Amino acid sequence: MGFLKKTIVTLFLLLFVVSIFKDLTVGTLSGSKEAEEIQGTAEEKPQPAKKADQQAYQVIEVEVRPGDTVLSIIEEINRSEAVLTIDSLITDFQTLNPDTSPQQIQPGKKYLFPLYVYEE
Repeated sequence: MGFLKKTIVTLFLLLFVVSIFKDLTVGTLSGSKEAEEIQGTAEEKPQPAKKADQQAYQVIEVEVRPGDTVLSIIEEINRSEAVLTIDSLITDFQTLNPDTSPQQIQPGKKYLFPLYVYEE
């Protein structure tokens, strides 16, 4: 009976380690093929919008894929080291898409997203 318990615990630990490894390698989008695809589906539109703190953004249209969220898409298309609050990102998305809730975006549909440009 002791051998069976050790085997089950070992298999469980092995499965746990494999799932963490998969999550860390396949589960992230930065630097992956999926991140390049989302940039390929984005169509730039020359519509800059000024903000009070000298921060402007251009508007691009992106087709949402399964598993995407508003925040994940904005992080992918804005590769800068800017510090933006989640509230400002959501507010900008709602400004560009007034009839859409950020929590209710649907895969396969296109939405407008802010591409932030910083003036010096």
